Amino acid sequence: MSDILHAMIKLRIVSKFFTSRLIRTACCLTYLLSLSTNNCAQISYFQKLEPIENHPLENVKYDSKHDGSKMTVVILADTQGTEITDLIVPYSLLKLADLNVYIVSNQKGNVLLWKGLVLVPHDTINDFPFSFDAVVVPNVFHPEDKSFQKFLANDRIPVLSVCEGAKVIGRSDQFLNHQITTHASSLSQLENEFPRLNWIKGKKYVEDRQLISTAGVASSIEGTLVLISRLVDVKKANFVKQKIGYPHDMIREFYSGEAISILDQLTILWKVTFDDNPEYALHLKSGMNEMDIAITLDVWARTFPSSIAAVSQGYIRTENGLFLAGVKNKSLGTKNLCLRDCETVGKTDTQIGNDQSKEFLLDLHLNQVGKRYGNRFAQVVKRLLDY
Repeated sequence: MSDILHAMIKLRIVSKFFTSRLIRTACCLTYLLSLSTNNCAQISYFQKLEPIENHPLENVKYDSKHDGSKMTVVILADTQGTEITDLIVPYSLLKLADLNVYIVSNQKGNVLLWKGLVLVPHDTINDFPFSFDAVVVPNVFHPEDKSFQKFLANDRIPVLSVCEGAKVIGRSDQFLNHQITTHASSLSQLENEFPRLNWIKGKKYVEDRQLISTAGVASSIEGTLVLISRLVDVKKANFVKQKIGYPHDMIREFYSGEAISILDQLTILWKVTFDDNPEYALHLKSGMNEMDIAITLDVWARTFPSSIAAVSQGYIRTENGLFLAGVKNKSLGTKNLCLRDCETVGKTDTQIGNDQSKEFLLDLHLNQVGKRYGNRFAQVVKRLLDY
């Protein structure tokens, strides 16, 4: 998907130079029809703001307490870029399951997520001091980094690969001939890149021995629930499902698994060309749920606005203890993105979200995308999320 996103940025630039919709559309079509690669990696084009715009968080420290009576899960992270939902959703759900959860990075420093959001990891791969019972592998900017393989060497420990975390798995001899899945729009590419794995289509998650793998982005929810069932029990997974308002009785396993099509690209083209493409801002505050933050940014970024960013005047600590920060001292947003406490953000006519709704947050946002841009475009966003 990175090529599509890169082209959409160009489309916005092109469209500003033409007042005629016919000419503007023709120019945009030229870019659109040149696309040949579909994959779910967004972190090369769509997540970075200049580092100077972010808060320095080097002095922020986590509590050093470790509960040895609980199981411990490590989530790998790349300081140069990690997909936000791939990382934060597993963290949030595993914390709800009352496990020790640590985010460990390949280098010292903060983890760049995207849209101005940065995260303080708990430790680095080389310095992590505890034994662990499972590993989560999200989509990272440098899947070739050999330090990630350090945590994949034990064939008795469950490994959860989320979306294009499969690129890290594919570089490990530990998983030869394992069944695996990834984002529907990435399957063909990764099947060619890693032919020694058995690629499965149409499933939200795949289990093969110690490996659990998921389809794209939103499927991190199903994969993490499966991991909780394995590490603790089904009762604990059901408890987590209830806490997040998961809309299915059972953990959803099968889905259509549709890749982004030419028609979908044309739908994106139409929206980018003719919509006002607002600027969105998500204002962060301490106590926010980190999963809500990730899903909100991931959904609305895939509506291809003119800009979107997380904004804060300092670091915040999320509901489950993560230190995050957004862009500082920057006036962003003609429309505010709202989570469940909309009264804390002004300009009620520019909010996205409903604090009264009990609907599952993904469904809530997708329904609002449909109301704003039409059901056809909402279905495209849903496919981009692999939901």
